Amino acid sequence: MFGYVKPYVPSLTVAEYEVYKGAYCGVCRAMGRLTGQLSRLSLSYDMAFLALFRMAALKTPSAFRRATCAAHPFSKRFIMNENDQLLYSAAVSSLLTLEKLNDNVADESGAKRLSSRVLLPSARHAARRAGDKYSVLGRDIQKQLAKLSDTEREKQPSIDAPAGIFAEALGDVFSFDADGDSARICREMGRRIGKIIYVLDAADDLEGDIRGEKYNSLALIYNDPFEKASDAETRCISDDTRGSFQKENSENSEKPEKSVKSEENKKKAKPKLKAEIADSLFTAVMLELERARSALSLVDSPEVKTYVSVVDNILSCGIPAEARRVLYGAKKTDDPLKYRV
Repeated sequence: MFGYVKPYVPSLTVAEYEVYKGAYCGVCRAMGRLTGQLSRLSLSYDMAFLALFRMAALKTPSAFRRATCAAHPFSKRFIMNENDQLLYSAAVSSLLTLEKLNDNVADESGAKRLSSRVLLPSARHAARRAGDKYSVLGRDIQKQLAKLSDTEREKQPSIDAPAGIFAEALGDVFSFDADGDSARICREMGRRIGKIIYVLDAADDLEGDIRGEKYNSLALIYNDPFEKASDAETRCISDDTRGSFQKENSENSEKPEKSVKSEENKKKAKPKLKAEIADSLFTAVMLELERARSALSLVDSPEVKTYVSVVDNILSCGIPAEARRVLYGAKKTDDPLKYRV
C-alpha cells in the first residue's frame, strides 16, 4: 500500500532474511487463495510486517517449505505455510486496496482516476472473497477513513488530527480479533505505525499535491516548504560531482563550470524540504518508532524470537532509512545505522 515499512536487509541475519522472505511469499500465496490471483498485484511490505508482528504478538505457530511460484518458477524458495495471520493480512490487503481505489475515484483525476475505476470491480470481488469474518473490520475501516476524509475537507493547518484518525484505523487493523494484553500491544503498534505512514506519505506527496492543488496537511502548515534551488545545491550534489569538484578546485582556483549531467540531474530531482521542516518531521517519526519498539518489547516468548528480531529491524533500521529517503532525499546507499532508533 505505502512501502515505507520494510526491513534493512544488510542488518538481518541469514535466518531472519529467510523468515522475512518466507512470510512475504506466504502472504502472496494466501492472497491468491483467499482473495483471488489478481489481488496478488497489491502485495506490499506493509502486509508482510502486519503478518509477522501479529504472529509474534499472538504467538501464531508457523512452518516453512521449499517451493517454486509464478514469480520464481525456476528456483525453489522458503515459503511460510498458510496460517491465520497470513490469511488475515491477505484479507486486510483486499479491504485497504478497495478503500484506496474508492478514494482515488473520489479525489483524483485523469489517468489515476480512470485506472482506479477500471480496477474497482476486481477490488470489490477480492474484498467479498475475504468473507463475512472480516466484514466488521471492513466497516470499521470505512468508518475511520470516512472520518479522515471529512477532517481533510476541513483543511485544518494541522497534521495531528488526520494522522491520529489514520492511526486509529490501523490500530483497529492490528488488534482485530485479539484480546487482553495482546490486543493492547497490537493496537499500540498499529497506532504508531499509522502515524508514521501518514506523515511520510504526506511528505512524499507534498510536491505533487501542491502542484495539483490537492489537500496536504503539510502544505497548509508550511507556506514555502521547499528549499530554493540555489540553497539546495550543496545538499543535492552527487558523490561523483562532489569528487569532481574537489579535484578541479585543487587544480584550478577558479570556480568550475557545472556539468551538463549535473544540471540534468538537478532538474529531475525532487525539491528538498527545508532543513528545519525535515528535521521536525524526522524527529516526530523517530519518537513514534521509540514508542513502537516499546510496545514490541512487551512481546517476549522464545518461540517467536526470530519474528521479533525481524520486526525490530524494520522499526530500528528499515523505517528510519525510508524516512531519510523521503525527508532528506537520502540515497539507498546511505547507511541507516547512523540513524538507528
